[in-house]
Amino acid sequence: MRTYRAAPSRGSLWIAGMALLMVAFACLGLVIPGVPWVGLLTAAIFAPFALFSALLAMWLPAMRYELGDRELILRCGPIRYVIPLGDIQKVAKRDLALNPISSVRGPGYALFRVPYADVGTVTMCATRSLKDIILITTGRGKFGITPLEEDDFLLELTRRLEQADAALPG
Repeated sequence: MRTYRAAPSRGSLWIAGMALLMVAFACLGLVIPGVPWVGLLTAAIFAPFALFSALLAMWLPAMRYELGDRELILRCGPIRYVIPLGDIQKVAKRDLALNPISSVRGPGYALFRVPYADVGTVTMCATRSLKDIILITTGRGKFGITPLEEDDFLLELTRRLEQADAALPG
């Protein structure tokens, strides 16, 4: 199994900043004098957003792609997509067209299922959302990734796909 790190991104710094801002809002509600339930309500509203943002800021820098003899595994924190090499129909590096009705796409990252104007919905595990995306097409959908060592990753993936094809009977 060969592991490729995702390309670097400043998105985790932006998200960490948002987490700190959410913590500040949660704490601010507790220290302002007045009606106590307002402070508790403010803390209850902002605390989950702060926690999610902090977790995302930790997971993003650890995003990686594990290329084995039979499968490609995309990982970001607890998120894990397994793509059998035999399911891969096409691999291409390309820019994607923005769909304004996008889901989880922000500065420096794209995660989960993201709709694009030109290729439809892509399951993203990437540190960029539009430029230089390696788009992997399978029978069950499209996946978008951004490995740091793109050329090496593409060369090794191509080699393993050829080996997988050669191993098929017939």
